[in-house]
Amino acid sequence: MTVPALFGATIPQLRQALLDLFGSELGIYTLPDGSTQPALYVVGSQQVPPDWRVSGIECVLLDAPPFQSLGGVGMLKANRIWTLQFRCYDTDQTLNAVQLLAFRAWPWAQPRRLPATDDTYEQLTYELNDPVLITPL
Repeated sequence: MTVPALFGATIPQLRQALLDLFGSELGIYTLPDGSTQPALYVVGSQQVPPDWRVSGIECVLLDAPPFQSLGGVGMLKANRIWTLQFRCYDTDQTLNAVQLLAFRAWPWAQPRRLPATDDTYEQLTYELNDPVLITPL
C-alpha cells in the first residue's frame, strides 16, 4: 500500500497518491461524451462539473489549502490543511473500507462523519496537516 506523501507534494503528486491508495474503492464519473474516469476530483476554480454523473464512492480534494500558523523565528512554521471529502452515492455500499484505508495511511487523522439520511449521502471529511516552512517577507 502506498501512503500518500503530503509533505511538500504537488497537486498532481497528491492526486496520484490518492488514486493509488483509494482507487480500488472509488466509483466512476461518467462524462457527457460517455467516457469514464475514477471518481476523484480536485476542486480548484470550479466544482465537479454538473453534467458529470457519479456512481459509487467519490473523493474530492480541495485545492488551495489554508495555512495554520505554528510560529517560528527566522522561518515561519505552518500547517497546510488539506481537506479530503468522500461521499457514497450507492446505498448498497458504505465508507467503511475507505475509512480503514485512511486510518492505515494517517492514523492520527480524525474524520468527521455524516451518516446517510433521507436527504444526504454518507460522508467522511478529513483535514490533513502538512507541515511547511515559509520564509517571512
